[in-house]
Amino acid sequence: MRKARWTIAAASAALAFGAVSGTAAQADPARYPTNGRLVFSAVDGDTGTVQIFSVTGRGKGLTQLTQPSGPDVWNECPSWSPNGKRILFDNADRSEATLPQLYRMRGNGSHAGLIGSTTRYAACPVASPSQNLIAYLTYAKSGNAQIGIMKSRGTGARVLLKAKGANLYGPSFSPNGRLLAYERVVFGQGGIKSADVYVYDMMTGSKTNLTSGRPAQFGSPSWDPRGDAILATRGARNVVRIDLNDLTTKRVVKSPKNTWVTSPVYAPHRNKIAYITCQGDCGDPDITRIGTLWTAKPNGKKARAIVATEGAIQPADKVSWGVRP
Repeated sequence: MRKARWTIAAASAALAFGAVSGTAAQADPARYPTNGRLVFSAVDGDTGTVQIFSVTGRGKGLTQLTQPSGPDVWNECPSWSPNGKRILFDNADRSEATLPQLYRMRGNGSHAGLIGSTTRYAACPVASPSQNLIAYLTYAKSGNAQIGIMKSRGTGARVLLKAKGANLYGPSFSPNGRLLAYERVVFGQGGIKSADVYVYDMMTGSKTNLTSGRPAQFGSPSWDPRGDAILATRGARNVVRIDLNDLTTKRVVKSPKNTWVTSPVYAPHRNKIAYITCQGDCGDPDITRIGTLWTAKPNGKKARAIVATEGAIQPADKVSWGVRP
């Protein structure tokens, strides 16, 4: 595996990241898209399944977008298309030996359909900024998680990234589409041995470990819309911002005691972030837990719970914040 000495000050790296350096870093935030709705996975207690919900950034208009087509059909791991018109997700019947497959639907939950003809394990799809590629989670015969890639219509599916003895999760395209962030996890006896955030250069094939040599476990990477930083989790309770200029990390969120945090994302306009905290395993319909979807300022201040476990709905995982189409 190749590692690169990587600084955004270098001309080549500036090109790779979409060039945020010097005065470019002072760009007017007004050039960023208007915030649309958030989508997220949550337990639907009425059906005992995990389904997809949407809500505004102010916590208004909570809407269930998917319904199970069978008693154990889960729809989960949603992500918005870059234009805010479609939602990509995975669908699986957990009562049978049915592998999850990739689907897309309109932003209001209508016209859901299979992407291509994926028949093997395919989950958690994300579209590239140009919307011509989809990256997703798949598995090797060995059982290790890998990252696959296909064309937007579902053709040309292949394994893009794999690592012997490690599992790869959570692909996330950079704003210019050249880089792919992901989580690399090595399991050992008793649990996770190491977890780091990597970036893969789609043009050169180089891989860079952004959190190399740090004892903490990192995961759930997502991009700052400027392309100069990545949000990620560190340990169970922290959200950090990884600066790609010097690879320093700064904590922006510390979740309450006895919780864990997942899926931090920026709003398209960069004026807020969102994330989920959970007490226990919020993705298991058979366990009563407390999941909460939060928004906050980019520095983590003025955090506000916009969806909390209430009645049948329990936020679980995978938040995506779409642009207003």
